[in-house]
Amino acid sequence: MKTHFKAFIFVLLVAIPFFSSAQDLKEKIYQKREIVEFDPDDENQHVPLELFAMKSPDSTRFYLSVGNLGVGDNVIQIQFDPIFELFLEIGETLSQAEATLYKIQDMYNQAEGTSMQLNGSLAVGFPNKDIEPVTITRKSFMLTKYLEFSVVRDGYIRATSISKSDFNSLMLTYKMNRKRTLKEFKE
Repeated sequence: MKTHFKAFIFVLLVAIPFFSSAQDLKEKIYQKREIVEFDPDDENQHVPLELFAMKSPDSTRFYLSVGNLGVGDNVIQIQFDPIFELFLEIGETLSQAEATLYKIQDMYNQAEGTSMQLNGSLAVGFPNKDIEPVTITRKSFMLTKYLEFSVVRDGYIRATSISKSDFNSLMLTYKMNRKRTLKEFKE
């Protein structure tokens, strides 16, 4: 009887943190409002992109998820982390978010090596409060223009690349859904 009681107490102690974090997860899922998601067919060379808002009772923040990051240096990136995503803060209002998206899109037309910085969060599932600078650099390979989104951690570079065609597809989808989005996020 004592072993059953001890086992019950152990299971209860292990389950309490799980259920308390599950409540936080449920609240975050409820707060997240997807605006546009673009997931290319070719999973080997393309990164899923997502534009969304996190609503809370007192504010709304808009984010752009540029997917999972690799680990490496300026030359080689090894893609092995399917859990952590990079979330860019793009504004507190829809007009700020739009302006930032157009600024990112304009980077594809800049000279190779041009860069800018935005704040971002490398986290699991949802952006968290650990904000760090994300460098966006215009690069090219053969005829393909792309942007590299990178974060420096412990001497290593964590990065992912978004091609111009993928980002333009995200923007086209956003423009097609813009009226619905404006109604939902009236300023």
